[in-house]
Amino acid sequence: MEGSRFTNEKTDVEEQVFRQFGLDINDGLFHPEGNIPAKFLGKNGEKKEMLWGIRKGSHYTPETHAHAHTLTIEHGSGIISINGKEVAYKKGDSFEITGNTPHGFIRVDETTIVKQEQPAR
Repeated sequence: MEGSRFTNEKTDVEEQVFRQFGLDINDGLFHPEGNIPAKFLGKNGEKKEMLWGIRKGSHYTPETHAHAHTLTIEHGSGIISINGKEVAYKKGDSFEITGNTPHGFIRVDETTIVKQEQPAR
């Protein structure tokens, strides 16, 4: 895909990080720039919370969608872009993303685990 910097190369360290958080490197969500290892955390079939992983060296071009959500970095470091502003992230950081706000992971320096939560409607 044009503009993608996604890599499918697996590393032992990366697989260990994904396993630590219960993610399978071979499963996940489709993304135009490469599948993302992910799992839903919601109860009773709700899909308001999920955990997903981003491989070191990946790049996800900013995207928009209607729903708002909070992204909390559970592991890793890199650069995230939110509404055109690039910000360094690390474990423990949290970002509130409003609906239709462009956001993406510009640079992933260390395998990253993200917890995503959508507000109750």
